[in-house]
Amino acid sequence: MSAVKNKIIVILLCAAVITGQLWYNHARVSRIFYFVSMVVALGAIAMFYLSFEGRKPREREIVLVCVLCAVTAASRVIFFMLPQFKPMAAVIIICAACYGRETGFLVGSMSALLSNFFFTQGPFTPFAMLGFGLVGYFAGVFFYGKKPPLWLLCIFGFIATYVVYGGIMNWSSVLLYTDKITPGYILTVFGLAFYFDLVHSISTVVFLILLNKGFSKRLERVKKRYGMLGG
Repeated sequence: MSAVKNKIIVILLCAAVITGQLWYNHARVSRIFYFVSMVVALGAIAMFYLSFEGRKPREREIVLVCVLCAVTAASRVIFFMLPQFKPMAAVIIICAACYGRETGFLVGSMSALLSNFFFTQGPFTPFAMLGFGLVGYFAGVFFYGKKPPLWLLCIFGFIATYVVYGGIMNWSSVLLYTDKITPGYILTVFGLAFYFDLVHSISTVVFLILLNKGFSKRLERVKKRYGMLGG
């Protein structure tokens, strides 16, 4: 129970740091986004190690997470020519369903950071890290240790991508591009993002359908063979 509380605290601290950057001189926010990104990354790493309470992680487990982060980030970069149509959220969800919520959060947040070195970093980076991280975390909460039907996984993928990731990124746009927030401005930002969020959510469903069976089978095989992560 204490481990769960610690993980919740880490998520709240990440959110607090991200919000805090906006209070630190709005005009100079871009100067500190690398620092904030690192803080969120460290928070994700802390969650990962909290899952190993009472025992030391084996090298192969850490290597596996690094590989998952690299593969997930690459899945986003490969589809750079198709705006918003990316498999990254789907890959994060599959990883989380197989290896648990802590790994899901770590893979999601670190993959966002890594892939943004290709797509360019910015003050939006920590928001992307938190958004993808939470998609992975919730996927692990709902699906780890279970064998959900594909339709349920797809519904979750659509909602998580649109509401969790899309909502966080849209709200970051509201916060980052004006210091005079009004209901009309919020509605405008979310309205303009509707098409892009819809495409992103649909792509998550498409890639879940295409990747879930084969990719999850391989992840489960590695998990059983080497007694890997979980929880």
